[in-house]
Amino acid sequence: MPKININEAMKKIKKPFEPLHLVDVGDYNVYLVELLGEYKRHKHPFDEFFYVVKGEIQIELDKKTEKLKEKEGLLVKRGEFHKSKSKKRSVVMMFEKAGLSMQFK
Repeated sequence: MPKININEAMKKIKKPFEPLHLVDVGDYNVYLVELLGEYKRHKHPFDEFFYVVKGEIQIELDKKTEKLKEKEGLLVKRGEFHKSKSKKRSVVMMFEKAGLSMQFK
């Protein structure tokens, strides 16, 4: 497997909230995704990890909102409703279980 240059990969992102698949790690997929604006509130049957590569984001959880800056990450536990948002273009690396499904609310 060739090495992955994150800066080069970011140039391939076409539009917000459309993940760019980077690599599979075991039964998890690793994506880069641009966040700009708000995504729908949803939950998953598996854990999901967000790592901010560029910019700042907020993740609205059931009981609090977490603000993440570059080089900060957050684990969202399975079954926890969450909504990600960013006022300015941000890029996040996401680790999700392969075949992840979402339930919106």
